[in-house]
Amino acid sequence: MEDGRPRLRELPSVDEVLARPAVRALAARLGRTVAKVAAQKAIAAARERILAGAAPSGELVPDGEVLERARRETAPRLVRVLNATGVVLHTNLGRAPLHEEAIARVVEVASGYSNLEIDLRTGRREADLTFTSFGNERLAIDAKESDQALFEYKLGPDPDVSGRRNLFRRVKPILDEDADRGGQTAVLAEDVVAFSIEAWDARDRTWRAEWDSNSPQQSGQLLIPPRVKISLTVKDEQGKEKTWSTQAGIVLNQPLDF
Repeated sequence: MEDGRPRLRELPSVDEVLARPAVRALAARLGRTVAKVAAQKAIAAARERILAGAAPSGELVPDGEVLERARRETAPRLVRVLNATGVVLHTNLGRAPLHEEAIARVVEVASGYSNLEIDLRTGRREADLTFTSFGNERLAIDAKESDQALFEYKLGPDPDVSGRRNLFRRVKPILDEDADRGGQTAVLAEDVVAFSIEAWDARDRTWRAEWDSNSPQQSGQLLIPPRVKISLTVKDEQGKEKTWSTQAGIVLNQPLDF
């Protein structure tokens, strides 16, 4: 087999591919990021073909391949299929088709604005508490975890009972750039009517529904509030609503400097 490795020097750079008229038009239509990823993958595929001795004699990275890769990357992932597995409730196939009334309701709500994260009775956003803590206990000596972990408390739909919401806690012992994914989730309370977290603003002496530690200018230069109030409303066995509320002080209000 002929050694085609000298042709590796003929591979264009990503910038050279992005400068082509067809790829520039692609970037203008779908965005530079899509075009750049498609160019990188096309160049990588061409490099593999060269090393395998299967590189064509013409252009190593043709425009058509870049455009096709971009098309595949941006094409809709979900398509309608025929379920011939014999399993009616098939999770991999979307579990089950929606009833016509449910579809109509989805179209009605999704075609405009909706109260996705707002309680219309109070006008407040649903509570969502996310923080990091040095309370993680490594259960294995060689676990790739730190003493710090991410904790999240929020309401979510009950996977087994339609129309019911539960309070979930998510613990992620491995911190990375994607804080919204990963970790283990557990149910703390079922059939929750309301869940609220308020932060005490010592400057204005009021309870605030939101507190952003990334914007100290909005919180009196304090990274975290001195105390928080947590309220939880659930339905008991008779269907009556009961509310519990508690307050917790936060002693550590300055960043640690190791």
